[in-house]
Amino acid sequence: MALKNVLVKEDIAKRFSEVVIVSGDGIFAEDAAELKKSGVNVVVDSRANAISCKLVCVANIVKLKTSDNSTVTLKLAA
Repeated sequence: MALKNVLVKEDIAKRFSEVVIVSGDGIFAEDAAELKKSGVNVVVDSRANAISCKLVCVANIVKLKTSDNSTVTLKLAA
């Protein structure tokens, strides 16, 4: 959970305009939502069959790797 600690303690929203989360784990959804609320563009990159719906809902952009190794990019509403 070191990564979650960095998201919380390192004031990421003031230092970066975009954060890329290379995971589909829903454990990052709450932190991603806070970053987005602070104006950070949140990009999630994950396998299509292993991504949390919560994480999809809070991201600005979702890049999904499919079973045939292609990538589908979803640009979601702010």
